[in-house]
Amino acid sequence: MVVFIIDMTEALMIRHRQVEAFSAVVRTGSTVAAARSLHTSQPTISRLLAQLRDQVGFQLFNNLSGKLVLTEEGKQFYRDVEQFLMSTEELDRRAWQIRNFGRSTVRVASIPCMNLHVVPEALAEINRGTDDLTFSLTQVEHHKTKTMVAAGKVDIGLCNEMVPGDTFQVYGGVSLRCMLAVHHDHPLANRACAYASDLPGQSFISLGDNLAEYVDDAEAGKIIRDSARNFASSSAPVIALVEAGTGIGIVDPVSAAFYAGERINFLRFEPAVSFPIHIIYPHDAQLSLAAERLCGVILRKLRDIQAHLA
Repeated sequence: MVVFIIDMTEALMIRHRQVEAFSAVVRTGSTVAAARSLHTSQPTISRLLAQLRDQVGFQLFNNLSGKLVLTEEGKQFYRDVEQFLMSTEELDRRAWQIRNFGRSTVRVASIPCMNLHVVPEALAEINRGTDDLTFSLTQVEHHKTKTMVAAGKVDIGLCNEMVPGDTFQVYGGVSLRCMLAVHHDHPLANRACAYASDLPGQSFISLGDNLAEYVDDAEAGKIIRDSARNFASSSAPVIALVEAGTGIGIVDPVSAAFYAGERINFLRFEPAVSFPIHIIYPHDAQLSLAAERLCGVILRKLRDIQAHLA
């Protein structure tokens, strides 16, 4: 039997900077590009690679027509390097969370319908598993949500239409279908579905002044625009107006799902009027553990509503 004895006192220690430089070269394909990505010089990258090569005892790259290509040994080593760097990134992330969110604080800005049940229930759920949770919840219109998130005034925001940009990142979202709210004694109340062609001649309350933009059908969009005589900025006042007998109105499905009264019927509306809901957070920020958990719970609840309406 052959026994190998390794004298660890003579083993050289691989440094984090060396594997970081190695990973950057693999990603970028050259020492110049790697130096640029790590904000250092090309000679520094070359020196770190040479040190790493000497310490591991095998060639990491072959130079093919000026491009650095991993050797077979280098490929095997890189798989381990990736796992190592992922572990250190997670440690950095946890340190950042502890440093900035020692008290699990979450600041939320949300469109009105989400504050009825979804966000409060999500906060209650994460509160049961988070020590010392503190939060703030601000109700604003969708465009103000994006403004607050971009300015870093809140950790997460819930808004409707959204164009990704440099000011925020998107955690996730769903697209739901709006409903038509009618009083229970209205002629349409016993119908399972209402259509855009049912709106002319009715006292129709529009959800916002740009509702027609959320309909793919051009003819239906024109009917909605022409039929709208009254407007409300959110579903809660639309529901209250319908309940009072003022007319019929388009409302979001979240508000409809949690309506607790008995005097309104909610009908499927054709063609579909979409109601997108997006969870966003500042572009240059990293979600705290509590904020990330909250986003996950909110998204799960929205998907449950989406599945229920399907």
